[in-house]
Amino acid sequence: MDLPRPELLKQLRLHVSTEGRRFSHFVHDLGTGAIVSVSRKAALSLFQLGTLMQSAAADRPALSNEDAREGLVALSYLRALRDKDRLKKSRFNPLAMKIDFFDVGPLQPRIERFARGFIGWPLVILLVLLALSVAVLGTRNDWAIRSEFGNVFSISALATFALIAPFLKIVHEFGHVLFATWAGVRVRKAGVNLIGLYPLPFVDCSEADLTASRRQRILLSLAGIITDVLIGMLAFLLWHFVEGDFLKGIAGRILVFNTLNSLLFNANPLMKMDGYYAVVDAIGQRNLGTRATALFADLRNFILTLGA
Repeated sequence: MDLPRPELLKQLRLHVSTEGRRFSHFVHDLGTGAIVSVSRKAALSLFQLGTLMQSAAADRPALSNEDAREGLVALSYLRALRDKDRLKKSRFNPLAMKIDFFDVGPLQPRIERFARGFIGWPLVILLVLLALSVAVLGTRNDWAIRSEFGNVFSISALATFALIAPFLKIVHEFGHVLFATWAGVRVRKAGVNLIGLYPLPFVDCSEADLTASRRQRILLSLAGIITDVLIGMLAFLLWHFVEGDFLKGIAGRILVFNTLNSLLFNANPLMKMDGYYAVVDAIGQRNLGTRATALFADLRNFILTLGA
């Protein structure tokens, strides 16, 4: 039989990851960096095709037509993804742009010692001590900081948050980098998403699908939320100790908006953000969003066609 593009097969790496009591199968395209989830059958067929390519003609193992067809379909899909990326014309859209700045991976060894020493009991003890301090101060002052929530939509409050939000997001993303380094996950790129020219930093931790355990992936997803909680409690304490309306206002607005942002967006499992990825890993259904989208699409078609 004719074998498809040997150079493509040589640039693919197969990975198996835990999925509850089952396993997930991924193909890592070294040429593009793409990580694609495939079925067990497709992964096995790709493995057999790769073995076939590496064997001498006289020693090649037999490959059934069904397995060959399954492998060729997977290869065609991966090739189509490559062609789509290659032919896609990037249009300038100031309302939605993604800009990569640098590769984080080479910088991770510099913080590895700190990450492995800090994440664990030291972090837990720090969070508990801060929580106790918040409870004591809040009770003594009759939770006076609630006044900051009253003018959350004032012009000054919104302007303050607009100025400090990108810097808070940098700290949020550094939390992901720290946990990724602790878990031995290489972070790919760091950059910014420009939403209407408003910068929102990001880091790419997608290689966690290939190298991290289920527990590590959950903690990595929750890392940004944990960082937000840490920032919020520090802002709470700062509000009680600083003097002057200006500094108190900044500390209070950091607390308010950081809390609201984490609760409404980052920790919300209905949005594909940190909370969603933590939940789907916890329940062992990592393709939940894709399956839900397909289910709702089928339901919409069923309703629009009256069951036809």
